[in-house]
Amino acid sequence: MLLVGLRGLLMRRNVRVIDAGVDTVVEALELCRGSNRVSVADALVWATAIARELPIATFDRHFPHDRVHVYEPA
Repeated sequence: MLLVGLRGLLMRRNVRVIDAGVDTVVEALELCRGSNRVSVADALVWATAIARELPIATFDRHFPHDRVHVYEPA
C-alpha cells in the first residue's frame, strides 16, 4: 500500500523527479525507510548507482554496500 501511495505522489503533475525516474526514487525511499541510518540523499545516490550499475566513491565509511561497489579512500 505504501509503495502505491508513493508512486501516486511521484506521478502527480506538480511533482517533478529530476533525472532519476519514479522507479529510482521509490527504490530510494524503500532503501532508507526504517533503516535509521540511511538519509534520503544517500538513498537517492545508492538507488541511482544500483539502477545504472555504477560504483560509488565516498568518504562515508558507513555508506551501504548492498548491491553496489563502494570505493573508500585508503
